[in-house]
Amino acid sequence: MKILLVEDDASTRELLAFHLSAAHYVVEQAIDGATALELAALWNYDLIILDINLPKLDGMSLCRHLRLQGIGTPILMITAQDDTADVISGLDAGADDYVTKPFEVQRVLARVRALLRRGITTPMVPALTWGDLYLNPTLAQVTYRNQVVPLTPKEYSLLELFLRYPQRVFSRSAILDQLWTIDDSPTEGAVTNLVKDLRNRLKRSGMVDAMIQTVYGLGYRLRQRPDSIEPPAAAPPSSAAVSVLASANSSSLSLATIAARFQSSLQRRVAVLEDAIRSLQAGGLDQQQRQIACDEAHRLAGGLGTFGYDHSSTWAQQIETLFQRETALGPLEVAQLSRCLLALKQSLTTQPVTAVDGPGLPPCCQIVALNLEPGLADAGEKLEQLHHQRLGSWHPQDKTDALAQVANSRHFDAFLRQQWERHRHSQAPLSLILCSPDNFVAYQKTYGSQVSHLLLRHMAHILHHAVNPNIDLVARYDDSHFGLVLPNANLEAALGVVARIQQAISQQPVIHQADHPSLAIALSLGIGSTVPTAANASDHLLKATYQALQDALTPGGNRLCLYSPQGS
Repeated sequence: MKILLVEDDASTRELLAFHLSAAHYVVEQAIDGATALELAALWNYDLIILDINLPKLDGMSLCRHLRLQGIGTPILMITAQDDTADVISGLDAGADDYVTKPFEVQRVLARVRALLRRGITTPMVPALTWGDLYLNPTLAQVTYRNQVVPLTPKEYSLLELFLRYPQRVFSRSAILDQLWTIDDSPTEGAVTNLVKDLRNRLKRSGMVDAMIQTVYGLGYRLRQRPDSIEPPAAAPPSSAAVSVLASANSSSLSLATIAARFQSSLQRRVAVLEDAIRSLQAGGLDQQQRQIACDEAHRLAGGLGTFGYDHSSTWAQQIETLFQRETALGPLEVAQLSRCLLALKQSLTTQPVTAVDGPGLPPCCQIVALNLEPGLADAGEKLEQLHHQRLGSWHPQDKTDALAQVANSRHFDAFLRQQWERHRHSQAPLSLILCSPDNFVAYQKTYGSQVSHLLLRHMAHILHHAVNPNIDLVARYDDSHFGLVLPNANLEAALGVVARIQQAISQQPVIHQADHPSLAIALSLGIGSTVPTAANASDHLLKATYQALQDALTPGGNRLCLYSPQGS
C-alpha cells in the first residue's frame, strides 16, 4: 500500500517514513502542501498523512482542495496541540482522523492501520493463501507450512500484490508504480531482480511449486493454486514471529542517522529563536522574522517531544504560544520569552535524548548529543598525558602498534593533521571515531595480560574490517582506546562504520564472555564529524571526540555519543 507523507520538518518526516517503510508501506514524501496537492492529483494513494502547519499550502486548505477535487483518500492529520477547535476544523475540512504532537510512533501506526481497514469492505482483513503459503496482512507475516518465511520489505510487498490480485498479469512498469516511489527512479531490471529474489527466497523456505509465472511479453502473474493442497488449518502465527528478513545493519543505520541528524540540528534551530528574541529586545523584530521564529518553535516542539525531550518540548510550545499572539509583544512578554529560551537551552543540556525505539538496533544504540565546548580543556590535558605515556615506547620511525598490528598514536596524530589540512582546502567532511571496550580494567584483572592482549587484537581486527583500509586509518591510541580517521565521511557515513562494528561484535563473541557475563565486552564510542576550517585545528576535533567517548563510558558504557560542531 502506498502512503503520501506531508511534513515540512525533516526529522519528523524521516522518522515516520522509516517506521512506515519498516511496516511494508511504500512512502512518498512531500515537504509542502502545494507539492502534496500535485502528487495526490497524479497518483492513487491509499492514505495521506499531513501536518497542519505546512508552507505554501497549509494542511487545512490542502484537505479542502483534495475533497473538492473528489479525492476520497483517507487523511490522517497531525496537529501540534490537542486543541478542540483545531481538531474540529481539521475533521470538518475533510480529515478522517488526527494525532497530536508529540506522538508515539506506534500510536501513529495503529491509526494508519485503522484508517486503511476502513477502506476495505470486509470487516476483517482476510489472510492471503496459496497452498501452504500463508500471508497475514494484519501481522505482516508470511509462513510456509507454519514456518516463518523471512522476506525483505520489497519482497513482502510483491508477494502481497500477487496474492491480492491472483488473476491479474502485472507488467514490470505496473509493479514499479506499485512498489517504488517516484524518487527511487528504478529501471525495469529492478523488477526482474526482485522477482528472482522472491522466487529464490520461497524455494529456500521449502516451496517446491513455482507460484510466480512469467508471461512472456507481458509480465508476471500468480500461478493457479495447487488443487492437491488444502489451505492450512493451523492457527495463524503468533505476533512474536519475525516475518521480515531484517536488514539489521541498514535499519539501525537509518534510525541512528535520523536521531543523529535531529540532535545535531538542535543548536542551529535554537539559534533561530535566540536571534529573534535578541532582535525583539533591540526593538527590530519584523513580522516576517517573528513568523519564522514561530514556525521554528512549532517544529521544534513537535520534534523534541517525538524524540524524547518531553520537558524541552514544553518550553518550545510556550515560546510558540508567545510568538503567536496577535498583539505586539511588550517588555513582559519579551522577558518571558527570554526565560523560556534559557529554560529550553538548560533542559537540552541536562536531558539528553534517549534511544529511539525501532527494529534491528545494534547493541550500542543509545545515542546522545553533546554540548562539549566547556569540557574541551580537560579533554586536551588527558589526551596529552596519554600521548606522552606512549611516546617513550616507540622508535621515531615506527608507524605500527606491535600488539594490535594497526597504526600507533604517533602515526594517527600525523595522519589526522594531514587530512585536516587537505579537507580544509577541499571543504569536504572529515569524521573521527574513538572507541574503547567497556569493563576493560575488570576484564584485565580477571584474565590477565595475555588474554587481554588477545581481546585488543580481536577488537583491532574488527575495526580494520569495518573501514576501507585504502582510505581510512585505524590506530591504537593508548592501552585500550582505538581511533578511526574517516576522510571524506560525514556523520551518516561514520554511523555506517559504527553499525558495521556493532554487527561484527554481535556476531563474534569475545572469549570468556559466557563464563563471566558481568564482564561481557561491549563497545562505547565517541564520534566527531565536521568540515575543517582555518579557525580550528585538528586538535579541536580530537579533543571533542575524546570527550564524547568519555561521556559514553561514564554512565556504564555501551553508548554512542556524538559531537557535530555548529556549521558542520
